[in-house]
Amino acid sequence: LLWTPTVPPTENYTVSTFLLNETGLLVAQSDNYPLQGHSPTIAWQTDRYYYDSHYLGALGLPPGDYQVGLKLYLNSPSGNLVVQGPQSCAPACEYILLSTITVE
Repeated sequence: LLWTPTVPPTENYTVSTFLLNETGLLVAQSDNYPLQGHSPTIAWQTDRYYYDSHYLGALGLPPGDYQVGLKLYLNSPSGNLVVQGPQSCAPACEYILLSTITVE
């Protein structure tokens, strides 16, 4: 993932990447601060790019198509951020679907 904030973040957000099977069931998930905690969002500056990687294990998954999803959230009562804009998320929702992968 490659991030660039439009305003300086005022909190440390957790990134959740996940796989959904063909029926929408969650089958894999990785939740962590960006770059495994080495790039806290509260230190991010505007007009800079921040790299972030997440591992989603597909070993043992049955063959089929899986959707890759992403969401940001706070470990606080305010919870998930609302995603706005992408066509895969209209009206606003708590996550975005990035792509589909095929396990053979």
